Amino acid sequence: MHPTRTDRARRRVLALVVASLSALGTTGAAAARQPGSEQTASPVPGDGPGAARVERDVAYGPDPAHLLDVHLPTGGGNRGVIVLVHGGGFVSGSRGELFEHGGPVVRQLERGFAMVDVEYRLTDGERDTFPAAVEDVSLALAWVRTHGAAHGLVTDTVLVAGSSAGGTIAALVGLAGNDPPGGPVPRPGTVDGWISLAGIHDLVTPGGAAHFGVTWLGSASPDPALLAAASPLTHLDGDDPPGYVVHGDHDTVVPVAQAEAMLAAGELRGLGDRLTGDVVDRGPGSCRWHFPGCGMDRAAFDAWVDRVTARRV
Repeated sequence: MHPTRTDRARRRVLALVVASLSALGTTGAAAARQPGSEQTASPVPGDGPGAARVERDVAYGPDPAHLLDVHLPTGGGNRGVIVLVHGGGFVSGSRGELFEHGGPVVRQLERGFAMVDVEYRLTDGERDTFPAAVEDVSLALAWVRTHGAAHGLVTDTVLVAGSSAGGTIAALVGLAGNDPPGGPVPRPGTVDGWISLAGIHDLVTPGGAAHFGVTWLGSASPDPALLAAASPLTHLDGDDPPGYVVHGDHDTVVPVAQAEAMLAAGELRGLGDRLTGDVVDRGPGSCRWHFPGCGMDRAAFDAWVDRVTARRV
């Protein structure tokens, strides 16, 4: 059932309590469409020479929340796709967030990468709890592989990137592709790399960001096995695609310890060469907070993307 106005209001309140953010949006209502349906292409705001083209509200699945926008590259050829996953504490948020806060991630439009900006089912702590959002982004990835060419996408390289709760989902999608079948996390199609900005990587350790799991897992939140399954760092292994972890050192919403725990887990498992960390400890305070994209090392990230594309990571 499509969320009602009351449902969305409840989710906005939950987002403020869970994430302590005042700037999180809510998903808009949209009519259901068949997966693969095409919308009329229109310019992205700022239309002009080299501006991206976008198809909005393309359905990738049967639920009214299964919508995405396709942004074609503005330069650099057509090298691949980055699937964008917004944040919002699993209870709020909507497409467009990373275009405001994604920094060098969305600037890959200028370097030959299309962006597929994904909506997914939000939870109110009762419905659409974990792993619904992971299932949805996995379904969107399948859409990219199956229908992307018809929308101008080149899928030789597919990355997934998310912010905050979206960073958690992106990491799970990137790391769960080679999990044993039948586990609590759906096995998405494989990606070539994953990017987490201010993501939550450990829901097991008390304190820190563990409270996010209370809402996302709902009534199952006390279950240690499910908390572990929803924590990306428990899925690390040597067959995973490379990951890029970004976090601000002054983040008061998701502590920087979450990034440090992910990177430390990678080192402990001998996967240091598969994980790249960028703890933003320089520049304006706003870039060192919960939206660290503006403080990312642009040259280092561009080089990482190039290595991933060349299969040299």
